Amino acid sequence: MKKYFIPIALILISFALLVWQRFDLGPRTDVVVLASTSPHYLVGTHLRRGETIETRANEYVAIGLGEARVGLSERTSLELFRLYDDTRILKFPRGRIIVHNPTNQSIYIDTLKTQNNVTDATATFINFDFLQTVHIIPLYHSVETVLVDTKDSLILPIAIAVQETVPVSYEPISFERFNNTAVDFYTWFDKLFVSQ
Repeated sequence: MKKYFIPIALILISFALLVWQRFDLGPRTDVVVLASTSPHYLVGTHLRRGETIETRANEYVAIGLGEARVGLSERTSLELFRLYDDTRILKFPRGRIIVHNPTNQSIYIDTLKTQNNVTDATATFINFDFLQTVHIIPLYHSVETVLVDTKDSLILPIAIAVQETVPVSYEPISFERFNNTAVDFYTWFDKLFVSQ
């Protein structure tokens, strides 16, 4: 009986850790739909880790992660990958988002080849998945971007375009928030949250 105790205990501990990870039993950030023009996401709906928010043409959705706000423009996909209080990671495969995070608690926006840390800042991200290009555009304060392949860390006070091919490259770009094709989205988001 004693020779089976250690293997059984190890199996039970492993199983308990898998259950803990699967059901997200740690302290987590509550995610709720704050505003929506989509019939698929009703205001007040609580979202869980692992869910993917997808908007269609002419649909906008805004979610709250604690005090932070994330807006999704039309034709956008965003996965709520990790929602622990100390680590909030959103996977962003396509579309356009704006992140308004007035706190010192990081929100990471991950794309194919970048990890972007938005802390006490506002930034917009545009992922042209069909071009394998991501625009990272700080609007208020800087964004820290890590290029995954090279581990280069950039503190960005200006907008850049990252070509997510091999090798990864980037270049500065210009961006005018209220003089582009998504002006309606930015105006919608700002009326809801930024002017408060």
